[in-house]
Amino acid sequence: MGRYDLIAPFEDDVDYQAFAPERYDASGGDPEAWRLFVRLTAPGQPIVAAIAGQLSTVPPDELPPNGIPVKIPRPEDGKLASADDQGLLTSPPATTPETTTLYLSPFEGEGALAFGDTLRGAGLGNEIRWLKYTNVDTESLRDLTLTVPRLGPLESMTDDEVFAVFLAGELTLAAGAGTSIGSVSATADGQIEFAVHTDVGYVDPVAMWKAINPLSLFAAIDTAWPFLTRSAARSAAVTSLFPMAVLHHARIAYGLTNTQWRALGATQKALYWESLRAKYGQGTASPYFFSREDMPNVFQLEALIEFYLAYPRPKQDEDRQGVPAGPSTSVDLTDASTTWHFVLLEPFADLLRSPAMIGPAYALNPFMINGVPFGPDRFDAVLFLVHEGIPRRWHRWTTYTAHSWLKSPSEEQSSIVGNIAYSFKSRNASTTAAINYAFIVFDHLDGSGKEACPGRFYYDSQLPDDANGKVEVMVHVAYTTTETNPQDYSGSAGCLVSPSFMRLRDQMLGFRSPSPPAQDKLDALIGASLGKSADIFKSDLEVFESHPADSLIRAWNTAFEGKLWLVRPDESTKR
Repeated sequence: MGRYDLIAPFEDDVDYQAFAPERYDASGGDPEAWRLFVRLTAPGQPIVAAIAGQLSTVPPDELPPNGIPVKIPRPEDGKLASADDQGLLTSPPATTPETTTLYLSPFEGEGALAFGDTLRGAGLGNEIRWLKYTNVDTESLRDLTLTVPRLGPLESMTDDEVFAVFLAGELTLAAGAGTSIGSVSATADGQIEFAVHTDVGYVDPVAMWKAINPLSLFAAIDTAWPFLTRSAARSAAVTSLFPMAVLHHARIAYGLTNTQWRALGATQKALYWESLRAKYGQGTASPYFFSREDMPNVFQLEALIEFYLAYPRPKQDEDRQGVPAGPSTSVDLTDASTTWHFVLLEPFADLLRSPAMIGPAYALNPFMINGVPFGPDRFDAVLFLVHEGIPRRWHRWTTYTAHSWLKSPSEEQSSIVGNIAYSFKSRNASTTAAINYAFIVFDHLDGSGKEACPGRFYYDSQLPDDANGKVEVMVHVAYTTTETNPQDYSGSAGCLVSPSFMRLRDQMLGFRSPSPPAQDKLDALIGASLGKSADIFKSDLEVFESHPADSLIRAWNTAFEGKLWLVRPDESTKR
């Protein structure tokens, strides 16, 4: 494939030294000190789109789905049915901020794919996820925002409302490579931070320009990349934490063997373990906080899984006598024998320095019992999709259920137990069309040979175990409150659910290896909304019953399998 333009943030022929750039720094130590960007002082400077793509004020994974799953009454019978809401999660904000951050992500099949070989060769990852521009003057974006087609909920909105919706992160714009996308605000001393996020994290943007567009004056900015030497990486003589982008570069650039890569990872996990123990008052290290700027760090996820497998009920250990000194089970998310992993961290905010969840801002109304509001399901988890050893995507999720209108104890009121290793397989729903093509979760087979796993009643003050355990626990779609359709129930009943499920499934279908002809049927699911998936499933059930080999269900049920890790740092507490 030929060269693809990668245009510097202020055009390629601008003298970037005139803007006194500050260098990228990820040279180890405290993750909070990693500077994963180039900072330029340029108040009023016009900004251009480095690539053709989608522009938003939140990262692409935090955008609401095109169709937000809700349940609305069917006029013909009044029963609740699955539907795709085309509205907004919340009403347009009444005021707009003075500045914003822009995220530019490539259109599917463009940009990242066009120079993927160069990225891989330079040790910078496999695809560009997004480019980030901070301190952008919001008013400089107004004209571009108002060119968006007024479709769906935008049709009846004023210009100010459409502008507010974009700034709130519920609307995207298309931007051509090299086109103007605003200007640097004079606030914050006129400083803009420009960053590049690939599938291995925030990489040195100057190093990327040197590899892909070396003639740009942006590529002439001084950089200290790389931060790991060949000898340190190969011998695992590393005594501080580094972001995954630095570690991944060392793996590719220095040709680390799998053994050397795992040894380098062991140094990182040992450091994470020290800080995790300090989180619970043990040792002298700084207490652990998850690095939001280093979401794709596979070793950080491995350390979290190992720690909580060894310390499964930390909230019960009030005197902290049971804090483990080391792992009881080794976890290797890069093992080639397992292609897929789901890693869920819940509550994610419990691991953060600043408890701000990722988006979208999914929420539910409290369920009312005799006029008393009862706590609803909360989308407090983050699900990481790990494919071929790299955390490729992450999504807002939940694994608890507040199926509270059942007045007597029921299996539908218990949720899957945390800090246990599970497996998952792609599996069709028994009959529920809203679940359709999903994944089943289990850690054993019950007496009848069905996939099963333990459960616990987290909304009960006594936290009793579910004596019968859980069967048919699925990873599937959830419902959420929107501006036009308030919801009080996620649809979990003990399953692991999210309104982002259809996006997760699309991503997995996109990452899968070329499939045999029998699995070509799965292409019908790509881009399908909940409503369309449900319709496909209803028709496919008849095919499955009469000619199973011809069904999409048969193809789906053999498409995916992997491991699922549910990390709960507050296990076990009343929800």
